[in-house]
Amino acid sequence: MAKGWALEIEYFETVPSTQLYAIDALKNGHKSAPFLVWTRHQTHGIGSRGNSWIGHEGNLFLTFALPKEQLVEDLPLTACAIYFSMLFKEALEDKSVWVKWPNDLYIESAKVGGVVTSIVGSTLVTGIGINTHTAPDFATALTMTQSHEELLERFIALLLSGRPWKRILNNFQIEFDKSRAFFANIDDKKVSMREATVCEDGALMINGQRIFSLR
Repeated sequence: MAKGWALEIEYFETVPSTQLYAIDALKNGHKSAPFLVWTRHQTHGIGSRGNSWIGHEGNLFLTFALPKEQLVEDLPLTACAIYFSMLFKEALEDKSVWVKWPNDLYIESAKVGGVVTSIVGSTLVTGIGINTHTAPDFATALTMTQSHEELLERFIALLLSGRPWKRILNNFQIEFDKSRAFFANIDDKKVSMREATVCEDGALMINGQRIFSLR
């Protein structure tokens, strides 16, 4: 991302979905990128593969919209979920969080958050949700040592820094060993990531097959 640009930031006490709000605002012409919206309570959040994201009150949910031309020059669209997951992880003071391919935030073997991306015209829309207060039974919550505002400030600074994708990729390839104990969903089938390798564009190579994810 080119340096020198700024985000319009908007906070809601509650919203059905920051992701849907951002997409609708772009399509209806009510907003233009770049902007970021966030809340501590959403009622109809969206997760990976169209699943719902349970939006317990007190957790953190945000969506930001960036014109494609403001993405870092070497960032493939197929790698955006990894790129922004890694930046968000870096913004957290809790260094036990790691990124599971392609878009999940984990602590040990439990999910603590996730990232979902979509494209509206020439704009990339990225939603992030993280459990900072409560979590459903299948997930876990992060014990926060920083306020939501402090976390957002650090994350936005990273967005504006123009961190090259190659640098993020190098870090993710090292961290990918933690993903090998898990499975990727490919054509509605679970495939082990134990022997997978991460490609330059963020795709996985599994058994000779190249697997992409735009989530």
